[in-house]
Amino acid sequence: MIDSDKADFEVLLRGIADVFSTTKKVVVTRPMLQVYFLTLSEYSYQEVEWALGQHLKTPIDGKFFPKPENIIQHLRANELSTEEKAE
Repeated sequence: MIDSDKADFEVLLRGIADVFSTTKKVVVTRPMLQVYFLTLSEYSYQEVEWALGQHLKTPIDGKFFPKPENIIQHLRANELSTEEKAE
């Protein structure tokens, strides 16, 4: 992601926090946004958005607010699938 994605990313992460706040309040702080953004910065906004959607669809992990590693797992799994498809 690039700096111009920060506002969209914030809206996306806060929206996901709202989804999970129905059972337990999830507060997205400025430092939290910075850590997530920094951790995910090697991926495009579209890739991160896709991976967050995949997380929400996962029966077990999708019950919990995603940590950066949860998002990265989906991104890496997609990379492997793409490479495997190419072979």
